[in-house]
Amino acid sequence: MKRYTLQELYSLIESSGIPFRYAKWNTTPPEPYGTYETVNVTNFYADGILYVTVQNLSLVLYTKTRDLEAEKRLESVLQSFSYTKATEYNSAEKIFETTYEMEVILTNDEKEQGQVQP
Repeated sequence: MKRYTLQELYSLIESSGIPFRYAKWNTTPPEPYGTYETVNVTNFYADGILYVTVQNLSLVLYTKTRDLEAEKRLESVLQSFSYTKATEYNSAEKIFETTYEMEVILTNDEKEQGQVQP
């Protein structure tokens, strides 16, 4: 599995052509749009040295109707990842939420958990 920096990962997600932000939008854009969030980080050590950092990442795609084309665009940039996918309708917000969850190996020089924005 390729190792990524958080900035590389953000750039990859943005290459889908769908706008994404970390955790939430201040002003909601027109659909489709998405959010991404780091769920937790696991560090693996060998001989007392940080060997690898694995970050669990959650991406949520928001669409007014079930938008298979938008899902396909996002999935095309996620081809190198193993992910789980679930879709549900949020009746309170009147929007479909398609969630992708995956593990990402971070480069050793980028250990902090956090957000990346352009």
